[in-house]
Amino acid sequence: MFSSFAHLLRLGASGCQGSSRSIATIVSGIKTSKLVRTRLKEEVETMSREFTGFRPGLTVVQVGNRDDSNLYISTKLQAAAQIGIVAKHVRLSPTATQDEVLQCVMSVNDDTSVHGLIVQLPLDHVTHIDTQLVTNAVSPLKDVDGSSPVTSCSRTGVSVAGKHAVVIGRSKIVGAPMHDLLLWSDATVTSCHSKTTDLPEQIQSKSDWWKRRLFTNRIDDEKETRRQTD
Repeated sequence: MFSSFAHLLRLGASGCQGSSRSIATIVSGIKTSKLVRTRLKEEVETMSREFTGFRPGLTVVQVGNRDDSNLYISTKLQAAAQIGIVAKHVRLSPTATQDEVLQCVMSVNDDTSVHGLIVQLPLDHVTHIDTQLVTNAVSPLKDVDGSSPVTSCSRTGVSVAGKHAVVIGRSKIVGAPMHDLLLWSDATVTSCHSKTTDLPEQIQSKSDWWKRRLFTNRIDDEKETRRQTD
């Protein structure tokens, strides 16, 4: 996958000269993230002044102890602290039952001091747990991970209506929702993933806009950590 991206960049550099075809717009998630964090910090400070003693609360519920999940959660907790949000990490045992996980989620739903809830995926469990049942149990009023139809492209001023977008990745928490959000924003969407054989061609020939996200994922069968595309 990474060699494909390198090949794509070389093709883009060599193909720009003398070509009338439009060049795809790459939206910077890092830049957008900084803008969002700055805005949120200002909003938290304003709320704290208007409502004495108020602090927004976030809880991250984790099942198990995956290294990649621990890394993500650590990053989220650090970002929350920088913004001024009181963040809590609740880790359940890999042997936790589905009922115990659901009870934990419902308890956070009912906690008035918590305003945002994240169920860290994937669930690292040894018992049978229906992941969709657990994520659906999160209150829509506290669902941090995916109910809001706000995307990074809307914040950057990039209009995707009428454009052909290529989404690289198909995960349930990033790739698939991004596909749907772009579709609902009137874009024509192509989804690519680790089994796509002609990725550079898909991007260069079709895309006006493309999205890519990399993450560290533990491969249980190989008992090792590797980087792969979601």
